Amino acid sequence: MNVLFRQILNNKEAAPLPYLRESGGLPALISGLSAVHRANLAAALAESPEEKLFVICPDDTSAENFANDLHSMLGEQVNVLGMREFTFYPVEAASRQDEQR
Repeated sequence: MNVLFRQILNNKEAAPLPYLRESGGLPALISGLSAVHRANLAAALAESPEEKLFVICPDDTSAENFANDLHSMLGEQVNVLGMREFTFYPVEAASRQDEQR
């Protein structure tokens, strides 16, 4: 896989991404790639263990599929936060407003 990851990052459009990541120049919007190619690019960027990668997907199903692809490529556990983790219910919203006051 390492050979594949190096070849992906040798692409002229993808080559600046590792440098942007190191210098804090991300987030970046990546478009025009199929699902497996997005996972390949993410795996190439996530290869360095000291840096974490955060990817936003349009829905829970695509996030799970993306995580499964990434897990297959990296051989590491991939954490997925679904939409339920980011939903604020009326009780939570009221308590958050009380905390802000």
